[in-house]
Formats: sequence, C-alpha cells, structure tokens
Amino acid sequence: VALSFLNEYYPGIAPKLYKVLFEPDVHYIGLEFPQENIFQDLDTFNRVLTNELESNMNGYIIIVSEYFGENINEYIKRQRKKMFSIGRKKKKKKLLYNCLNLLRKLHNAGLSHLDFTSHNILISDKHEIRLCDFGKATPMYTYNLRHINNINCIHSFESCAPCVGKIRFIPPECWKLIKKQEELDITYPLEYLKSITDQEERKTFYFNVS
Repeated sequence: VALSFLNEYYPGIAPKLYKVLFEPDVHYIGLEFPQENIFQDLDTFNRVLTNELESNMNGYIIIVSEYFGENINEYIKRQRKKMFSIGRKKKKKKLLYNCLNLLRKLHNAGLSHLDFTSHNILISDKHEIRLCDFGKATPMYTYNLRHINNINCIHSFESCAPCVGKIRFIPPECWKLIKKQEELDITYPLEYLKSITDQEERKTFYFNVS
C-alpha cells in the first residue's frame, strides 16, 4: 500500500510500481478467475482481493516494481577504495545528506519507514537514491488509535510492535518496550493488548513512530 501511494502521489521516493498481481493457490488452478488478476490500480486490487477472501480463496500477492541499482551497503563496499581516498569526506557527507533528504521527503509524504537502514536505501549508477522494503512502513499521523479513545484531532501514530529495523538500529524507547514484553512473556502484543481495557495502562505499551 505504501509503495502504491508513493508511486501515485510522491514519485521519486521509491522505485516505480509497475503491477500488483494475485496468484491463486495451486488448488484453484483451472477454476474461473477474474481477468483483473493483473491490476492497474490499488482500488481494483482491493475490490478483487476482498471478493476472493470472502470466497476463502488462498493465494499469493506479487508486487512488480522497478529494478533500481543496488543498496547503499553494497555500494559502499564496492566503492570503498574511492570513498576513502581523495575527497572521501565530501563524498560521504553528500551521500549522508541525500539519504537524510530522502527520509525528509518520506516524512513530508506522511509516512514513517521503521526500517531505515543501508540495506533498504537504493542507489543507481547516476547516484539517484530511492527507498525500498516498506513492510514496516506506518503513517506519521492518524485520527484513530487503538489505545486512545475519542481522538478529536490528528495524532502522531503510535505502534506496539517495537521491532524497528535491524537490532543495532533499534531506538531506546523500543528496547524499553521489548524488555517489558519479555518480562511479561508477551509474544503477540496485539493479542495481549486486547485484554487490557484500561486506557492509561494500554498507553505504556506503545511508542511514537516519528
């Protein structure tokens, strides 16, 4: 959903999205399936997918996007001799600036990545940069939160899933929440929180994604 949204309204942040496909499970091969299994827009995809889910049809969602260079981690390894030779500081600063500017654009689009690492930043031969892997992307703001009742205005989005990025990049507030979940033997936070009705107690299990 995040990739489709960025492709439609904020091009230049992520690789281009070409198509979203739905492949039915092998059990359904040979049965009549809508010609719309190749989707040109997200609305059509959502409508068809909803219909198939209501019919208990299992399958796979396939996202076809632009092949865009290599990730920053591999790029730095390949360019190590050049990066750490003449002008290395200037090159590193420019690369860092471009990465931070890309993150700023994403936040201005109203999204938070939650896995902003060198493995999920792509760079092309022309040194253009894009973000990928939006599996943990969330909105920056929302009008609805599970743990806060009667929100009358826009609110910063908060999550109860503290597994943000790679282990070495997890922020302190998430480590605190992870430790709390381990002490309480919580494996599935969302399921656990369904049993807590006290609003103030529920708030302690969430963190601000921004």
